Amino acid sequence: VKSQSHKSTPYRDGGKGTGDAAEDVPEDARKLCIGVVIEAEMDDSNGGTEWIQGQVVSIKKTTNSFTVQFNVKNDDETGEWTEEYRFDELGKEWRFPLMNPKIVTPSKPASSAGEG
Repeated sequence: VKSQSHKSTPYRDGGKGTGDAAEDVPEDARKLCIGVVIEAEMDDSNGGTEWIQGQVVSIKKTTNSFTVQFNVKNDDETGEWTEEYRFDELGKEWRFPLMNPKIVTPSKPASSAGEG
């Protein structure tokens, strides 16, 4: 399998903000701080979209935006880059990581230590 360097491109729906940096900032977006891991929607190399994890490296409160560092290394693509997102893009262009729905959960609940 030939390894190739590839950078997923950010998925943008073309939506425009109102221009007022202080309005419409989701409350959850206010939880952002440097070092937090988020997921961003990207176009993948197969023509679809996927959520890629990245780490917040800077926050610009004056513009309600932040910069995320992505580092992807897998069988299909490899790349390292930064992207800037706005707080009000939460739920559209970026999100906080979710439980992966493809992960199989145990069929019986885990018991607490000491029970039993």
